[in-house]
Amino acid sequence: MLTILAITDGQSWAKALTIVGIGLAAYALILVVAMLLWTYHDARSRTANTAIQAGSVLLVAIFNLPGFLLYLALRPPEALVDKYGRELEAEAFMREIQKPESCPDCMRSVDSNFVACPYCRATLRTACADCDRSLRAHWTICPYCTAPRDAAPWPERARRASSVASRPVAAVAASSEADMAQAQPRRVPAGQSV
Repeated sequence: MLTILAITDGQSWAKALTIVGIGLAAYALILVVAMLLWTYHDARSRTANTAIQAGSVLLVAIFNLPGFLLYLALRPPEALVDKYGRELEAEAFMREIQKPESCPDCMRSVDSNFVACPYCRATLRTACADCDRSLRAHWTICPYCTAPRDAAPWPERARRASSVASRPVAAVAASSEADMAQAQPRRVPAGQSV
């Protein structure tokens, strides 16, 4: 019976309300401190400007929850780490695009002006039959004078290929050596371009 009388007593209600009020005040204080700390760390991760960091913390300290919501609306869109990672990715992509030329046979890096690969001796460039400018091995026409790479049209090349297949092996070897001698790039004196 004593407990029922103690609950209905006005003094005990006042004590209970005081305890609840202290608890709510402590919760509000902890919430404000947490918002301030989170704002400080978030501002530091998003900008290196100390004035913006301090202004963000002051905004939350003065206006509490409305200031925190305003900071969330106005903060920089991405963290510095994300921005740095994106820049590194873009730089790696640009390096991949600007990758140095490589030999199609041995895949080693070669200079863009090389006529042959110094490692495996693969022909990288030949001279155009019409304008004598340097052509890459995989080009089908000269981009400078639009002359076809092989002067013989396609049916003639096919005829030549079938005639090579019908000749004896010694004759094919001799003609391929002659073709290779013709395909060798001409030597250019130092100081002149191909």
